[in-house]
Amino acid sequence: MARNYIRPEIPESLYEQMTQGRIILINPDLDELKVALNQVQTGTRERRLDRMEITRAWQDFNHHALAGIGLAKSTEAPAHYRWALDTTLFQMIRITPTLIGVVLERTAIKPGQSITWPVPGATTIAEQDQRWQGSAIERRNHIVTAFWLHLSDTDMRELDAYTTAA
Repeated sequence: MARNYIRPEIPESLYEQMTQGRIILINPDLDELKVALNQVQTGTRERRLDRMEITRAWQDFNHHALAGIGLAKSTEAPAHYRWALDTTLFQMIRITPTLIGVVLERTAIKPGQSITWPVPGATTIAEQDQRWQGSAIERRNHIVTAFWLHLSDTDMRELDAYTTAA
């Protein structure tokens, strides 16, 4: 079952403003991921992920002890488009050995650009991961940016120790 921790200094109204429809989960189970997927994709018709894709990603992440895995129906928008291309983004990250973070959202890719991953370089999509040349510290900073609303001070210290060991 997903941990339901939100930093106590963040009021609900600020949390909603900061997440803007993005669903962030810590240590979710597969059923919770499927429910979150349905919530994110409510009212959408195109470039949707299906439950089987999420199930396969969940299994690959857990069976192969991956650092991260990402899914999106589209990762780039053609330059000739006049509007952004909306797609569902799913990314699962190993924050520490005991914490797994998930981001699910509908995101807009601007014409001629690529998708912006919450934690770049951790998608298992070769062409996407090769574009990012960051360090372990930069990876840690992206993890903090993506998940800090749900990480306690103790979790942050664990992440620092995990990053130092990497």
